[in-house]
Amino acid sequence: MEVINIIKINQPEILFLQEKPVKSLLLLKETNEPIYVSMIAKEIDSTYAHTLKVLSNLKKRGLVSFERRGRVKQVKLTELGERAAEILAHFIDTVRLSEVGAKIEEVYEKKIKGREPGGIDRAAVSKRLAPYERELRLSIEKNPAVREQAEGLLTRIKEILESIK
Repeated sequence: MEVINIIKINQPEILFLQEKPVKSLLLLKETNEPIYVSMIAKEIDSTYAHTLKVLSNLKKRGLVSFERRGRVKQVKLTELGERAAEILAHFIDTVRLSEVGAKIEEVYEKKIKGREPGGIDRAAVSKRLAPYERELRLSIEKNPAVREQAEGLLTRIKEILESIK
C-alpha cells in the first residue's frame, strides 16, 4: 500500500486528476487570499488530516505555501500554483463544454433528426436547448479562454433552431 502512495505522489497526472487536490487549488484561486487548512477541509468536504496531506503534496510541488498564524496554518497559492489553478479551471470548463455539446447533439438526435420539419415542436426543442444556451453564455463570462468553444456551441444551437423554422 505504501508503494502505491509513493507512486501517486510522484505522478502529477494522478494527483491532479483527483478531486481533493483540484478542489483545493480552485478554492484557493477563487478566494485569492490565504485561508486556513480547516476552512479548505470544510469547503472540499474532507477531513483536516487528509486535506493537510493533500496540501503538503501541493507544497512539495511549489504550488502552495504555508504560513503559521499562531497554532494554525494558512495556505496560499504560489505564482506557479496560480498558473496551475488557472489551467485546471480551463481544463474543467473545456470538459464541461464538451458535455454541453454532447447534450445539444442528443437533443438534435432525439427531437429533430429524421423528422419532417412540420412534425417538430419548435417550442419544446427551444425549451430543451435554452438551459444549455444560458450555461454557454455564463461560461464565456466566467472564463473568456473558452469563448471560441462556447461560441461554436451557441452557433450549433442557432443552426438547430433555424433548421426547424
